[in-house]
Amino acid sequence: MGSGYRWIGMSEDRECVTIRRFRGDFIGATSQADLFESLDIKNGVVLDVETTGVNSSLDHIIEIGIRKFTYNGETGQILDRLDGYGELQDPGIPIPEVITKLTGINDAMVQGRSIDWSKVNEWISQADLVLAHNASFDRPFIEKHCAAALNALWGCTFKQIDWHAKGFPTAKLEILSIFHGFFVDAHRALEDSDALLHLLTFPCPTSASPYLKELLASAHCKWMRVLAKRSPFEKKDLLKGRRYRWDQNQKLWYRDIPDLELADERTWLAQNVYNGTCLADIQEIAPTQRFRD
Repeated sequence: MGSGYRWIGMSEDRECVTIRRFRGDFIGATSQADLFESLDIKNGVVLDVETTGVNSSLDHIIEIGIRKFTYNGETGQILDRLDGYGELQDPGIPIPEVITKLTGINDAMVQGRSIDWSKVNEWISQADLVLAHNASFDRPFIEKHCAAALNALWGCTFKQIDWHAKGFPTAKLEILSIFHGFFVDAHRALEDSDALLHLLTFPCPTSASPYLKELLASAHCKWMRVLAKRSPFEKKDLLKGRRYRWDQNQKLWYRDIPDLELADERTWLAQNVYNGTCLADIQEIAPTQRFRD
């Protein structure tokens, strides 16, 4: 494993690991003094949705979990965990069997249930930051019901924290939780939201800074969308390996990167895709428009 790897709960002889169920015992600011000394106190929400599938245009939300919290906007320290809200939603269609197996949510559980979207909209409108572990998935579903989500600043703890550079072999929330010594009943929305917030209270193993500090730096910097137009078909695997995504509507590969990486990306495209001259189009992405469908 990399030098940053750590597994909280590992015995001294490294022969066994103990992990504990997370029961909501939140550990944020180390003392009340930390709260008063944090001059840059911000409001955030962390959220998760369970759905009938992965296509936000066709599928439906069956559960939401959202938790309010405060954080230090300068240091990234999570200060306090506040109110939480979790609710099921009747999608109006049968829940696929594979989703029930994954989440434990069945048709009988959601019958007659509905999410209070006015509450969700209010909480998001009051937040300086909206966190999700895969914001590209959660945001499009939320935007269908919540106007405040359209112009909120979203952060993605899956993409905007470099877990691999810290020595972790995966960025999946379940596995990251285990590496940090705890587990929850996964794939239930509020439990997953609380697990993510709890994970962010741990210091980064390579820098000792809060994990959230890295995400905040990424969230507030300028990002660009690189549209690899007119790229040869035979370069598709190369682009995919470079973490480009396929846009079915525009029939092209694209990738979102920080502005500071744009020059290097142009050079890579020219050398590896376009035979000497970069033909890609570049679009600036406003911070509040990241992770949209």
